[in-house]
Amino acid sequence: MRRRLFVATALGSTLGALGAVLVAGPVRRAFAEPPREGFPPDPAPKANTKQWVFEVLVKQGVPTIGTLTKVTLKKAEATPRVMGRYALELYVGTELLDRLRFNVPLGGDGPREGDDQPGRKRPKFRANTKMFVRMADHARASRLRFVDRATGEVEVFFWPPDGTGKLRKADADGGKADAGNSDAGSSDAGNADGGKTGDAGTKDGGKHDPVEP
Repeated sequence: MRRRLFVATALGSTLGALGAVLVAGPVRRAFAEPPREGFPPDPAPKANTKQWVFEVLVKQGVPTIGTLTKVTLKKAEATPRVMGRYALELYVGTELLDRLRFNVPLGGDGPREGDDQPGRKRPKFRANTKMFVRMADHARASRLRFVDRATGEVEVFFWPPDGTGKLRKADADGGKADAGNSDAGSSDAGNADGGKTGDAGTKDGGKHDPVEP
């Protein structure tokens, strides 16, 4: 009787330990998995008296960057840290220097429950407006990224803007305009005077006696 009780107890302990392994195994793997790639956190804000005012043009709910204006404040201020669907990000290399987030009127940043259910779709409205946002200047910045955090779409611009306050897309040229194709040497590759015409020696190919020195 005692032997049967010992065997039953040992078997129960073994099954319990096996069950614990089976349960704990997936949990450990889940904790070991790397986090999904997302947006880097906001950098520490840095105050500056020099600021950039961005003109944001919204057409049918889609924002684009218009003209930029540089202003100087009496007291240094940092870029505010707020929530928003869109973001302006200043980079130098791969280092994020600053980020300004904002929303646009009727920009679809509210709750979306029921939009994908039959008979429960809400009417959609799109705004046409102009707004302004302000961001602190960073002398080290070389690129500006305009990010739609809802869709992941990114536009990259050279920084700072030109003298008229306009931005130029970083991939607008890509080096194709001056890639050497327009003057690759084909127009003057020696074909025009390759020794076949002119004074190539065909008129007097050595048939006459050479002139004695």
